[in-house]
Amino acid sequence: MTSRRLSQWLRDLWFSAPLARDLLLLILGWLVLSAIENVRYPALEPSFWYFTPSVDATVLLGTLAAFGVWRWRVPRVVLGVIAFLFVFVRLFRVTDGVTLLMQHRGTNVFIDAQLFPGLVRLAYTTVPAEKLVMMTTAGVLVLLLLGWVAYRILSLSARLLRDQRRVLAFGGCVLGFAVFGSRTGSAQTRDWHSGAFAASVVPRLGSDFTSYWDARSFPEQVQRQVAAQAHLRAGTQLFSELRGANVLLIFVESYGETCLSFDQYKEPIRAAHAKWESTLTPLGFHMASQVLESPTMGGYSWLAHITMATGIKVTDQVRFKRLHEMNPKTIVHYFKEAGYQSLLVQPATMTNPGEIIYPFTAHRYSWEFGYRGRNFSWAPMPDQFVMDWIRRNEIEKTDAPLFVEYNLVSGHMPWNHQAPIVDDWEKVGDGSIYRPMKGINFNTDWSNLRHAHQAYLTAMLYDLEVLRQYIEQFVKDDTLLIILGDHQPVGEVTGFTESRGAPIHIVSKNPRFIEKFVARGYARGMRPENRQPYPGMELFMPQFIEDFSR
Repeated sequence: MTSRRLSQWLRDLWFSAPLARDLLLLILGWLVLSAIENVRYPALEPSFWYFTPSVDATVLLGTLAAFGVWRWRVPRVVLGVIAFLFVFVRLFRVTDGVTLLMQHRGTNVFIDAQLFPGLVRLAYTTVPAEKLVMMTTAGVLVLLLLGWVAYRILSLSARLLRDQRRVLAFGGCVLGFAVFGSRTGSAQTRDWHSGAFAASVVPRLGSDFTSYWDARSFPEQVQRQVAAQAHLRAGTQLFSELRGANVLLIFVESYGETCLSFDQYKEPIRAAHAKWESTLTPLGFHMASQVLESPTMGGYSWLAHITMATGIKVTDQVRFKRLHEMNPKTIVHYFKEAGYQSLLVQPATMTNPGEIIYPFTAHRYSWEFGYRGRNFSWAPMPDQFVMDWIRRNEIEKTDAPLFVEYNLVSGHMPWNHQAPIVDDWEKVGDGSIYRPMKGINFNTDWSNLRHAHQAYLTAMLYDLEVLRQYIEQFVKDDTLLIILGDHQPVGEVTGFTESRGAPIHIVSKNPRFIEKFVARGYARGMRPENRQPYPGMELFMPQFIEDFSR
């Protein structure tokens, strides 16, 4: 049979069985609408599961059938609005896929939408401009195309479902699928099903709103916790046990418990920890380590910072903003009352954040460092430069006891361009030495972080070695160093573990300081016992105040 005769045969068949043809078109439209709603990309998902008919697409076509039987015409503007809602759901599912990959949780449309400006900046600083423009343009075109496809399917379905024969035939298919369709799914997709159908998005959005409303009631929880902590100040000599020693609180970006347990990381990290012990112990340093549970995962470092500072667990952006409005007492307030100067070091803060709840004596944001080198991926300057600059320009020039909080940034994903360590710290200077450096490069970006294991490990080893060298060369007194991760890295490099653990290391030449942490269950040395459940970060501040005050 020639191609011309085959084409003619198919055309005759198509027009000779109009009911079968129209039923096929309805079924295809049903599956395509379901796929638009169901796809979880970029999250990992079984192939073609998303063509499972969804509850929403089924109810929608059922409604169109009812309108058709009753001879009610659906206005085009209504169909346009419904098509727009499919585009919205498609965009929501994409963000859902991103947070599933990065934070092992779904997106909350009411809470996470507030972070959109920060995500734009993150993309702008880590993705080449040409690629970002192309991706943005392609994304917009795809959404427009999906909206057009959804509108055409809805228009065609509304027209076809005016005929009772088509309604009965399509209804029979839906009923047959409901009775005989598969009700089994993988552990990953079990929550994505409702019987034989793909689950509706409506209850999910409803639960998001409930979570948002719960977050709005957060101040009541804060008031109870603040009242419970009131006894910390009464009758105490704040931080008298520190005897004026400087305290350095150093957050290492993305330094998570996965460094201790994931097969590809644990031996190199173990060797790095052993090097700390073998080189620092002979110099008189003592160490203790633990794993704390972070309130966040894969990002949102500031939630860990504020949890450590206030002793109040803050798990999302709504609670973060509500806590700012309440202006609770932080560990910085307590240090100020004890006569300490305080300094906030945030090299990744590119614009003035305005008023913050921490009453730091001073701050150092990105533009205040006078850095003259190149940036490395998301980090506007390397952590080694930050540590050295603060030492030369702040710590060594301050006579009063000093509390410093560092929020380091070299460990921030996507880890594709990383700074090397400058062996001679005296050459770090204003950072000009970094300008001609090519750095350490990996073929990783936001689209393939599942292959970023070595890049992530390299970033963690860099920070551990930078901090080890800093302590070895420049800490000569009883300074208390509190070094901890802010959260686990993205799920693609942790094996999608549900652990929210972040290692914390305490280092000082004063053994009395270390013993206080050992009494709290910390292990001596650089290797924590890594036993769950982990104590929460919110416990650190009240325990620290209690242990170091009389």
